[in-house]
Amino acid sequence: MATLLSDEWFAEVCALAARLRDDAGGADVPVADCTVAVTTAAPKAAGGDVEWHVVIAAGAPIVAGAGSVPDADVALTVPRDDLVAMVRGELAPSVAFMQGRMKTAGDPGLLLDVLRVTALPGYEAARASLAATTDV
Repeated sequence: MATLLSDEWFAEVCALAARLRDDAGGADVPVADCTVAVTTAAPKAAGGDVEWHVVIAAGAPIVAGAGSVPDADVALTVPRDDLVAMVRGELAPSVAFMQGRMKTAGDPGLLLDVLRVTALPGYEAARASLAATTDV
């Protein structure tokens, strides 16, 4: 089991992204090249905020890892409890966005592309696989 937001968890996210891309017939996910910066917000008593990122580029593996990135195209801030709910399948990322639970900044078109990935065939199976291997 990989702990949420650990290096092992990011490796699993990347592996599942590659599998999702393969399941789509090798086509790139419908997202223009972009960098997404994510802050998972948590109280200091729970370890505090965690900054991480995802880099999407056509023809290249999707990369996810710890740390901030300068000049991200899209920035998301997600409370830790909501991230856990998303991993478990209890909260859809698009619902978190529409309800204002996930704060956003940056290019709105790219943000919608990123959210559109959650409607791809195979996304739910990839999310369930991640949940099964994630220790929160």
